[in-house]
Amino acid sequence: MKSIKLKKIIAVAVAASMIPVMLQSGVNAEWKQSTNNGSWSYVDDSGLATNWKLIDGKWYNFDESGVMKTGWINDNGIWYFANASGEMQTGWVNDKGIWYFTDTSGAMQTGWINDRGTWYFTDTTGAMKTGWVNDKETWYFTDASGAMQTGVIEVDGKVYSLASSGAMQTGKVIIDNKEYNFSNSGEAVGEIPQAVKAFDNKGVGVTKQADKPTTTETLPSSTASKNSSSHSSSSGNSGSNSGNSGSNPGNSNQEQDKWKLVWSDEFNGTSLDPNKWSYQYGNGDEYGAVDWGNNEKEYYTDQNTKVEDGDLVIEARKEDNPDQFGGKKYSSARIRTLGKFSKTYGKIEAAITMPKGQGLWPAFWMLPDDDNIYGKWASGGEIDIMEAKGGHPNNVWGTIHFGKEWPNNTSSGGHYTFPEGKDISGQHIYSVEWEPGEIRWYVDGELYYTANNWFSQGNDQPAPYAYPAPFDRNFHIILNMAVGGAYDGNVEPDDSFKSADMKVDYVRVYDLNGQYPVHANPATYEGPLVGARTPLANGSYILDPSFKSIKATDTDNLSFDNWNFLTASGGQATFTNDNGLDIDIKKGGTVNYGVQLVDHVPLRLNKKYTLKFKAKADKNASVQAQFGGGADRGYTKYSDAFKVDLTTEEKEYEYSFVMKDTPNVHGRLEFNLGLTDDVNINLNDVEVTESDADVEDNASTAKEPLDNGNHIYNGDFNLGDNGMGFWDFKGEGATIKSDKDKKEADITLPAAGDKNSVILSQSGTNLLQSDVYKLTFKASASKDRPMDVRFASKDGQTTYAQNTFNLTTEDSEYDYEFTMQKGTTDVNSITQFLMGNADGDVYIHDIQLIRTTNNNVNYDGVDLYPIKNGDFSLGYNYWQTMDNQGTPASKADFSITDDANKAAAIDVKALGDSNWNVMLYSNDMKLSKGVSYTLEFDAWADQARDIVAKIEENANYTSYTSKTLSLKPDKQHVILNFTMPKDDTAQLKFCMGNTSSPALGKVYIDNVSLRVKNAPVKMPATLVLDTTDNKIGNDINIAYAGGDSGWKDSIKEITVEDKNVDPTLYKVSDGQITLDKSLFTKQGDYNIIVKSDGFDDADVKQSMIDTSVNNNLISNGDFSSEFENWTHFATTPAAATFSITDDADKTAAIDVQSTGEADWNVMLFSDNIKLAKDTNYVLEFDAWADEDRDILAEIQQNADPYTTYASEAVALDGNKKHVTLKFTMKNDDKPQVKFCCGKTNNPKATKIYIDNVSLKVDQNK
Repeated sequence: MKSIKLKKIIAVAVAASMIPVMLQSGVNAEWKQSTNNGSWSYVDDSGLATNWKLIDGKWYNFDESGVMKTGWINDNGIWYFANASGEMQTGWVNDKGIWYFTDTSGAMQTGWINDRGTWYFTDTTGAMKTGWVNDKETWYFTDASGAMQTGVIEVDGKVYSLASSGAMQTGKVIIDNKEYNFSNSGEAVGEIPQAVKAFDNKGVGVTKQADKPTTTETLPSSTASKNSSSHSSSSGNSGSNSGNSGSNPGNSNQEQDKWKLVWSDEFNGTSLDPNKWSYQYGNGDEYGAVDWGNNEKEYYTDQNTKVEDGDLVIEARKEDNPDQFGGKKYSSARIRTLGKFSKTYGKIEAAITMPKGQGLWPAFWMLPDDDNIYGKWASGGEIDIMEAKGGHPNNVWGTIHFGKEWPNNTSSGGHYTFPEGKDISGQHIYSVEWEPGEIRWYVDGELYYTANNWFSQGNDQPAPYAYPAPFDRNFHIILNMAVGGAYDGNVEPDDSFKSADMKVDYVRVYDLNGQYPVHANPATYEGPLVGARTPLANGSYILDPSFKSIKATDTDNLSFDNWNFLTASGGQATFTNDNGLDIDIKKGGTVNYGVQLVDHVPLRLNKKYTLKFKAKADKNASVQAQFGGGADRGYTKYSDAFKVDLTTEEKEYEYSFVMKDTPNVHGRLEFNLGLTDDVNINLNDVEVTESDADVEDNASTAKEPLDNGNHIYNGDFNLGDNGMGFWDFKGEGATIKSDKDKKEADITLPAAGDKNSVILSQSGTNLLQSDVYKLTFKASASKDRPMDVRFASKDGQTTYAQNTFNLTTEDSEYDYEFTMQKGTTDVNSITQFLMGNADGDVYIHDIQLIRTTNNNVNYDGVDLYPIKNGDFSLGYNYWQTMDNQGTPASKADFSITDDANKAAAIDVKALGDSNWNVMLYSNDMKLSKGVSYTLEFDAWADQARDIVAKIEENANYTSYTSKTLSLKPDKQHVILNFTMPKDDTAQLKFCMGNTSSPALGKVYIDNVSLRVKNAPVKMPATLVLDTTDNKIGNDINIAYAGGDSGWKDSIKEITVEDKNVDPTLYKVSDGQITLDKSLFTKQGDYNIIVKSDGFDDADVKQSMIDTSVNNNLISNGDFSSEFENWTHFATTPAAATFSITDDADKTAAIDVQSTGEADWNVMLFSDNIKLAKDTNYVLEFDAWADEDRDILAEIQQNADPYTTYASEAVALDGNKKHVTLKFTMKNDDKPQVKFCCGKTNNPKATKIYIDNVSLKVDQNK
């Protein structure tokens, strides 16, 4: 459950006599220890220290006689804590096993405390409480770590409901659109809602306890008093853990002195100022984010703003003609200051009035000016100053997004709850104060969230950039009001909605008077992870490494103590745990978590966690491991997804990450094993260990080349806390520093000596025998001078290559190429820059070392020729086509030219709204890390236009090579070379829709080849399975075409299911191989491989059908096993219940109470049904309804682009109707059979019946 902000805060009062008058110690100063009692005193130029004293950056307190104090210190009614060394402590303090919290001034806090967005409660003694807490006659519950809880929890077998403020609820409570009753003591009565169990620090259910503060409680040190009650507030709405009162009113003399206005727009004119703002248009597709990446429903224009009465007005409105707005029902506006104003650090605020109403999403936020500095979203950062949900007008949210590029990004933030009687519909001032290393969020001057821990790491970088990246660069301001979208659960405005206004009185940006304070990246969090597991003797937090206690469960009943086994989205699997965990997966489901294992481990800030496990599978399959938060943390991802491809041989796998989020006593480790059918996977010996995280720890270890091929880590000197991660430097008197703005190392040498006296070095460089390497770098010096670069063994005894470079005062690029000696491989060599032989300054940056040959590549498991049928002599076999996309919809006819040199001809009739709306593509190309590929093809067009050719993976759309081509009627030959940064399954795409320079008419593609550069064998022909005679008892005719010349005459062997075929049982003729019927004796798939001397193997999977058996591809089509192998849902605003009739002939019954807004809002479906390209199928079923209405029966792909293979609207009445739907598959796929019962062309809220569903190969074709 999320820890949500309370309408409470301690107003921190700092004694007037304290910090403002304290002085730093003098020059002549010393500590003195008493010989009588061992006490310490301090003397400097001003004499014997008394009261508070700042010494070497630490605060100490001395009594009137000068004796240093330790333990609890009462100063003017405020309590502070000094450790045994006398140093004043801040943050969480553990004294005799009890946790206390002191703010940044050191003052101990009582009452409600917000630490990094999580609320804790300390009693009047300052002690942190767990379990039930009574504050002003209201009960709250804090978990074992002290974090306040919300939502539905179970305590000692009883269920309670906690409001978003944390307050325990009584009476009638609506949960998930359903009413439940809670007694006066808070316990659920009658029907009990689903709950999350709560535990104390011993793992035992917490019992309710009285916790009424009294004035007689004392400190652990037996002192007499505490912070007075005047120092706390029960009516404030701040959440600060800083030393001020949590306010920045903006109009006080103190604030006016602190900040100076540097930019503003008061909106006093009659129109938007084009010198300050520009519009963004459309649905986001133009900017690379369809529907703005959030499934938003609006279309942005420049006609939805006005400036009147001193306000900017952004109007969201419902449109009568969606076709004029890109097919969207709503229009709105989004404006930004990009290219006109941006800022690094400062106070940014706006006075805004916002509308109430579901589906409205107004926002005031910031994005970086330049994605090239730290990368695309979200490694480049995002600052959400304010976001609101019109359906939840009592709250606003502030958030930062950071980490790696999507989808490996993360975020942190908090929310503000308005005082009673106020909400977003009134004008409020929303602001952030942004300083190096810290951002603070305010509403009307009240602080409610502080962020001071984040990171940014580029996709091709081995470690995060130097803190406080990414929030140390220019960001611009954005104002917009979205409609719908994922932020508020994809709800849209209700049917009565016409329009709504977001009003902005002003936007102002301030700079700090004086120098900005620098906030260091937080140290490792050692705070109160109360209730955390105790690790095993080997340090592992996995207490059951062999899964002996694993239990099958669901997401609502997860155990924090044991492994959990779950299935979802069509996943079907069983397990045994006699020897590790054997998982027998019948169906992998439609998502990677279709089969999933979950355990929980404690995770602390800035600690490194290493996962190890052993795994194998009985066929090709993958396992994906990931760390994150559970439902209470919004399933936040803490780590990247670690995906491994399993083999039949057991191997050990290892992955590490650094925790960069709020500590989590129940961090979630999940193994996702979905998407693969009919496989057995074994997992064993799982470990998760914790260690200190320091980028420098990796400086001396062997380093794999980066994904971009660079063998040098941190060649721009901007990684690690000081920018010098992975580098070592030695040299007496010489200094080095990182200038991360220039991305360079600056070295100062006071005197000349031997060149080996000053060395900048990096160990772990991967050098392979016989391979060629090219070093490039840029450098300059304060005067002309030499510098050597040397590659050597780690001990320095063997030099592999060395070169002298003559640097000048001009920044220049230098390069050097060398070849490693045959037979000498060193994966942990050292790279050295030797520069001690001259004084002055040296500047060096952009260091790269690239291997330019692949003489050590192991081609085992590498697909040397991933593209099949590249000359289209076999038509569109092995290719997919796409149109009917976008708004207005694209249209194209796909054919093959009828001349001797066949080519793909794509006649574009309508463009759509994106380049990919008309597309020819090839799927499932297995590409291998570190391997260099060459893509070649011919292309031309009847009309001058451009197309886009690219190779990318189809989940996150990461592009590995891409080129925009300007086509003319003359054929052009295109060659693209690239090296794969990782193992991946990718697509080759030719995009011919609405490109940058589109045109209607025919586009031609031919002679497509994708091959490993310098492949050791030639390209074989492409084989095509037999879909005509593939029945048991028939000979099989495998067609072939293409490949390098000589393949047919070089055939030496054919295997079927890994068994050599006697030459008398096959015949090779032009374009065809005939295989004897005796080779195929039972129904199923047969792997056929044709081997030729000097060529790569050619293979095809042949499907065989036994017409004598029932071949229904849908399991449980008669519903005799209820809804096994079926899934159903009704999405808001639709409503329906699903049941099985209780008569002898069981039937699926769908009782539709509300049809929703789309046909699929109510749906019954069966998925993951394997169908083959060019095969004819027939779908049959019975259906009827209590009242007349129609339903939609579909065979549809279950992933982007959701290709529909067959569809029919079926009119129903009270009579049972038998429906037959025949179709031919366009490609191999595992689609869904869907019955859509929502808002169809003729919808009706009534009961629908479906039975006897079958899907078979059509034997009559």
